[in-house]
Amino acid sequence: MKRFFVCFFCIIFSVIVWVNDGHTQNENLQPMDTPPSQMPSANPPIFQDDFPLFPDEYESVDTSYQPPAQQDYQLSGSFETRLGLRTQSAIDEDEFSIGEARLQMIYQHKVEGLTLNCKLDFVLDPVLDKYPIKIKEGTGVMDLRELNLSIIPTDFIDIIVGRQRLSWGTGDVLFINNLFPKDWQALYIGRDESYFDAPTDAIKMGFYSLFANLDIVYVPWFDSDRIPTGERLSYYNRVIGERVGKQHIMDLNKPDDLFEDTEWAARLYNTISDFELALYTYNGYWKSPGGLEPVTWKGIYPKLNVYGLSVQGPIAQGVACFEMGLYESRNDKAGNNPYINNSQLRMLFGYRFDMPGQMQLSTQYYIEIMRDHKKYQETLALVYPEEIPDDEGRHVITVRLTRQMIDPNVYMSFLVYYCPTDTDMYVRPTLQYIFNENITFIGGANLFVGNEDHTQWGQYERNSNLYTGLQYRF
Repeated sequence: MKRFFVCFFCIIFSVIVWVNDGHTQNENLQPMDTPPSQMPSANPPIFQDDFPLFPDEYESVDTSYQPPAQQDYQLSGSFETRLGLRTQSAIDEDEFSIGEARLQMIYQHKVEGLTLNCKLDFVLDPVLDKYPIKIKEGTGVMDLRELNLSIIPTDFIDIIVGRQRLSWGTGDVLFINNLFPKDWQALYIGRDESYFDAPTDAIKMGFYSLFANLDIVYVPWFDSDRIPTGERLSYYNRVIGERVGKQHIMDLNKPDDLFEDTEWAARLYNTISDFELALYTYNGYWKSPGGLEPVTWKGIYPKLNVYGLSVQGPIAQGVACFEMGLYESRNDKAGNNPYINNSQLRMLFGYRFDMPGQMQLSTQYYIEIMRDHKKYQETLALVYPEEIPDDEGRHVITVRLTRQMIDPNVYMSFLVYYCPTDTDMYVRPTLQYIFNENITFIGGANLFVGNEDHTQWGQYERNSNLYTGLQYRF
């Protein structure tokens, strides 16, 4: 029945869109994630040479030219269907990795110094087949992506209050100081990468000057990453010691007291000689489960402090970046509690450059080093000898190749993550074909490879999938 609804819905949507819009193409289109407000204008720009040289000729031009009235609100949206199938037999999961239809409405209203932003998704998801609305988790028939008020009280201060998507740092799907919630499940099942940054309810304040800029973020209610828990994607259960699915939904104990389980983040940054320098700090919790309760075996989110820095700027023919962060595990500073993550040092080196044929290549090297690793091994062997200990260092190498084809409406991307420490890999190829200014075809895959069931991407090997979709913008 689920397969029937998904296929029927995709076929009906495709027929309606094809009949309404035909096969017309637009050669000057931008990628699908470009907001409608940034699309090229149909009116050519007016240059100084378009005006006559003599003053007596200006009068007719001034009286005939009337600038278009600017609206103080904008309303747009999109309708999208996506369908994905697993490439291997699932572990207690549906054969479909994704099968949903989304109607997204975007509304923006501007008044002097104030801007109201709202982005709301209406979702039909027969694969998960759960429709009670859970705003914080982003599940149900409605998914509130944004609802915030932007305030500009002065020229050097801006404030955003409400649900918003936040991001900073230099990494490409690798994060050190970017400790805002991420939706890993959305990425792994084939949703658009714009869904990877999960929304958070926060107050963001920006202060700007000639010497430095400061961003401060306050989250009154802890927002965790959205990770595979067995409902849609199988995962490795450390307690059972094998990969499991719907029959063993991950049991999590999240901090959820409003105004008590809070998060603070700050960034101080400036650009000096084309190089952007930034300092970061964070006070909150591990974003993904960072430990286990010894009696109940529930996943927990221990307290965490992070102190970091980043540098990014042009080198040779490309752009290089370096980022590092010191993770202080506040509930296990000595490193002798095997049930809680030890403190860590994380570093990231990256470089991207343009290549012939409208291609861009970017690569990253990431390393995370566990502090007090010997203490961790000794205590783990005493209290939980069956557990496989984590390595002292974990290395990840990433490569992303993007290409704009000869046809400007075709866009391809190939993303590879390889971890030599765990000997596993994650590959994400994507394709976009823009039929016209309204219709875009999407295709891609999420492929996981690993030798061990317990590693980062090896545990998701049976979740590998191929997906396709169609988006209609209005």
